Amino acid sequence: MVAGLAIGSVVVLADAAHQAVDALGLITAWVAVRVARRPATDLWSFGFGKADALGGFVSAALLLGSIGWIVVESVGRLFDPEPVSGGAVMVIGVIAVAVNGAGVLLVGSETSAMSLRAARLHLLTDLAGSVVVVLSGLLLALGGPAWIDPTASLVLSAAVLWVTLRLLQAVVRVLLDRVPEGLSRDEVVATLQAQPGVD
Repeated sequence: MVAGLAIGSVVVLADAAHQAVDALGLITAWVAVRVARRPATDLWSFGFGKADALGGFVSAALLLGSIGWIVVESVGRLFDPEPVSGGAVMVIGVIAVAVNGAGVLLVGSETSAMSLRAARLHLLTDLAGSVVVVLSGLLLALGGPAWIDPTASLVLSAAVLWVTLRLLQAVVRVLLDRVPEGLSRDEVVATLQAQPGVD
């Protein structure tokens, strides 16, 4: 984020803001998974399983805030563009690709925890966003117009918004106890009533 402010690039700022929020999301996921494993108590008779979904909700809310800030900055730059060093943008983008790629590998894919799945999804989105940063830096270095930087930032923000809304939809379903996808209430009732001795 410091580098993005120093070189005046909103696409670097967008990528950095999303990654900073994802770092908070990883911490939130770690806490949520630990809390979700705690056994039920007299006061918390249903246990803490929904802490995982709550962690995903917090992560999504943080992302929405960062997206709003970046969109406002990007729209302002579209109407008042500033020169940006394409070479510096490319270097930062390449570093971000390496960091995000390592993050995706560290989180892994074999997990059922919603907060960890959300964190991995965000890291994959950030990886794609870092590629957008590299490409916009390349275009700027080749003499492209200044509006490339805020436009790339808006494209990146739109992609992150789409992923975030899907995450919100999933966690809200869990938090509000919606019937899981692929499960029919009528089929469950029929299966139970077919058992001997069930009234």
